[in-house]
Amino acid sequence: MITTINSIDLYQYFQESQNRLETYLQKVIDQFKTHPQLDDAFSYALIGGGKRFRPFLVYSVADFYDIPHEEVDCVAAAIEFIHCYSLVHDDLPDMDNSELRRGKPSCWKQFDTATAILVGDALLTAAFQLIGDASHIGAGARVNLVSMLAHQAGTQGMVGGQMYDLYPTVPKDISSILKMQHLKTGCLIAASCQASAIVAGATEAELNTLKEFGFLLGLIFQITDDILDVEGNELATGKPIQQDGEKNTLINLLGLEETKNLLNKMVLESHDLLALLPHQGGRLQQIIPWALERRK
Repeated sequence: MITTINSIDLYQYFQESQNRLETYLQKVIDQFKTHPQLDDAFSYALIGGGKRFRPFLVYSVADFYDIPHEEVDCVAAAIEFIHCYSLVHDDLPDMDNSELRRGKPSCWKQFDTATAILVGDALLTAAFQLIGDASHIGAGARVNLVSMLAHQAGTQGMVGGQMYDLYPTVPKDISSILKMQHLKTGCLIAASCQASAIVAGATEAELNTLKEFGFLLGLIFQITDDILDVEGNELATGKPIQQDGEKNTLINLLGLEETKNLLNKMVLESHDLLALLPHQGGRLQQIIPWALERRK
């Protein structure tokens, strides 16, 4: 049964979507078992941690298109697979060299770098298997989902953003940093906003609006993460802080207060976009304040 939009507290709904996704992951994970160490690392990287924010977006958009959650469980899981793969690879010694993720040792630290690389590869390919096997979704929608996810996660999306983060091609300025963050973080969040709408057969205008909202939401989250790296604490974030001193962040370019001012402008733009969607974006309206509260 679909929950009526705004009928329950956002945090309760968020918990419900987390629980739903965890249950679904436990149900499907066995189909990807092969080698004992790979199986253990695959489960370690995927199960029992994380906010499951991207699946939450998938379910939230499904609500205002009247799509039962069971029809998009596989889509929500596929996007979470891609997100988890990106975290496993991000943490590697030759990337961010992070030993902590979600309050526990990073995958490479718990196992080894070779296993972590293969786990990332396995999670990425398994994501597309989940979509391809979803026979309850029309063939046309599945093709569109695969194409959209490949674009948003690949060289013109998340992977491209990761490369720009590691190897900037232009001097640091607002435009280049926003482009990097738009690709690295915004693209997969945009995919999460578009996915259920693709299943629903939404109009091109609505898909574009959801994509643009997702891009903004990704930037809002990335900038908030950058602020948390300066003002937060390791206990609250579940990962090391003050790691971005030499990175291409807006804070390093503009300073903390100007970055916060830019963040506030993005928040206003995001609300303007939501006004163009069915039910004015439904529960998506509540997500921006929640994102900002992470700084407190």
